[in-house]
Amino acid sequence: MAREHIICNAVLDQEGKPLSTAPGGMPDGIGHYQEFVLTIEVTLARGERQFETENESVPRHLGKIIKSMRDKGDTRSVFGFFIASGLNMSTVAHFYSLRRSNVLHYGGKAKIIPLDLGTFKQMLNVARDSGGVKDYQILAFLEWADREADRVENENEWRLSIEKKIPDWINC
Repeated sequence: MAREHIICNAVLDQEGKPLSTAPGGMPDGIGHYQEFVLTIEVTLARGERQFETENESVPRHLGKIIKSMRDKGDTRSVFGFFIASGLNMSTVAHFYSLRRSNVLHYGGKAKIIPLDLGTFKQMLNVARDSGGVKDYQILAFLEWADREADRVENENEWRLSIEKKIPDWINC
């Protein structure tokens, strides 16, 4: 198996459109790159329901992947994208707290980057307009967003800082 590949655990139709999210116990997608791994979690849940349905499963999936990798001697960094059509601030606050806390069950500081669907689409447009994106550019952005959680005062500043970076994210 090559080190660079993407796995989609979501159920897709014949045109590649999602019919449902991944079955329980796994993220919707996983990108395996030479220098890092990126889990992708997507939800349609909004409001407090989003926090109720995603607060435990998203970091658990990340932690399971980290544990599996470490058991195999794989020391690559692992990050997560959490994409929602509207980010609930309880969810953002939870991921911000997990990023700042060393929780062994979740593989240490859980590096989950929350993105509003519109923000994620803007990221894709920036990549398209730049002629594509390389894995090192994705890694640079993920590392920047991770460090940004330490630089800012709270979860709202972190979310706003990430959103402000998007027009130039490819040049991190």
